[in-house]
Amino acid sequence: MLVGFRRNPMLVGFRRNPMLVEMKDKAPFPTSQRSNVTRNVRPLRSRQGQGGVISTNRRPLRGLKLTALYSVAPGHFAFLLNHLTQAQKTLVTMLETHFFQVVWGWIILAVLLVPVQLKITAPYGRHTNRKWGITLPYRWGWMLMEIVSPLTFTHFFYHGTGAKTEALRFIFVLWIAHYLNRSLLYPLRAKMGGKRVPAVIVGSAAFFNLVNGFVNGYFLGNLAEGYTNGWFFTPQFIGGTALFFMGAAVNIHSDNILLGLRKPGEPGYKIPQGGLFRYISCPNLFGEIVEWTGFAILCWNLPAASFAIWTAANLVPRALSHHRWYRQNFKDYPAERKAVIPGVL
Repeated sequence: MLVGFRRNPMLVGFRRNPMLVEMKDKAPFPTSQRSNVTRNVRPLRSRQGQGGVISTNRRPLRGLKLTALYSVAPGHFAFLLNHLTQAQKTLVTMLETHFFQVVWGWIILAVLLVPVQLKITAPYGRHTNRKWGITLPYRWGWMLMEIVSPLTFTHFFYHGTGAKTEALRFIFVLWIAHYLNRSLLYPLRAKMGGKRVPAVIVGSAAFFNLVNGFVNGYFLGNLAEGYTNGWFFTPQFIGGTALFFMGAAVNIHSDNILLGLRKPGEPGYKIPQGGLFRYISCPNLFGEIVEWTGFAILCWNLPAASFAIWTAANLVPRALSHHRWYRQNFKDYPAERKAVIPGVL
């Protein structure tokens, strides 16, 4: 599934590099010799006037910016630099060779965490618990943890070596549009008052967004194939895009109802009414699950599917916690409402 790896050696022209051939049978970095070695596509010239090229056909992890100049220093420091370079190359090889195994592991982790999230409610929002250590202002904590996703996704997408077709750019716009609303517009509109969020929640959410942005951005920027203009007319693209926009509409409409429940400065919570709140306690979360399920369908790849699975694994337990909270705090709470899926759950 990893397209192009066999025809994409990490160091093309290694044997043609006279500078490295000369050093083959010597100690890695002798103390009596200083030279400059770089992993780049430009010719290099040593102090003896020798030139050589270490080139890459495709740089599979350009987003990590592994291209660097390594100045060879005397003694053990030079030896350490050499081993650090080899460790970086090993990391590159492992990530590109085992990319899909990493994604499968990421999916398995989401499933394994479901029982934990059903038992332990994340302490933010109405479930805030100061026992979880250092806290941050809720608005800034929210923006900090959510902005990681569009930044990471953009970085790996546009630093990738794959062709950026119109279909891929459309997918990119969907991702960025969602997170611009999620990371900037929503927290600026929300009446968060003096609420705070534990730093551990901000950190864990930022980590999720970092990994999620990486696996999706890296795949679409480097490994994606078949996303030509004809992709716009495939059944999965048409159906998935429709689901995505339906979910986004439900999510935003439900958020607007919640944001309008309280006047500025008014404390406490109220029972939301209207829209899908007639049927479920958390239509905003339901809309987001539908949205990213549609995204997975329109993309039709494993990293996008992993995002949909993580979304459901996170938000279904969260919705169940909200539903219990409503029932415990409002005696007149509508008995016919479900938690997150109308008529089902």
